[in-house]
Amino acid sequence: MSPTELVSLLDDVFSYFDILVEKYRLEKIKTIGDCYMVAAGVPELRLDNAKAINCLALEMRDYVSQNDFKGRRLSFRFGINSGSVGQESSGGVSSFMTCGVILSIPQAGWSRMVKRISSKLLVPPTS
Repeated sequence: MSPTELVSLLDDVFSYFDILVEKYRLEKIKTIGDCYMVAAGVPELRLDNAKAINCLALEMRDYVSQNDFKGRRLSFRFGINSGSVGQESSGGVSSFMTCGVILSIPQAGWSRMVKRISSKLLVPPTS
């Protein structure tokens, strides 16, 4: 798979994840390479942080496991974490949940290619 094909594949998957993030009214934090990071409870307090993040994760799992992407099957790992963040305006503390998803194609060289592409996208141009 060429770097261009890999970027296109990730764009297809992450575009659908963006739709799910909107569905659950969550906050997309960032994507880096094959990582997709989402938070619940920021910037607005939610009482159902854990439920929303877990529902998102389950829908992401179903989407990836039930579809082929450019003729390939994907696998992935989830990491879900919780914590607290201070709110300066009210002085109170609210809780939040984050979800990180790492996608992979079961093929040699995938990880190296993603790292290579990510580093080229993140390194500022030199003069």
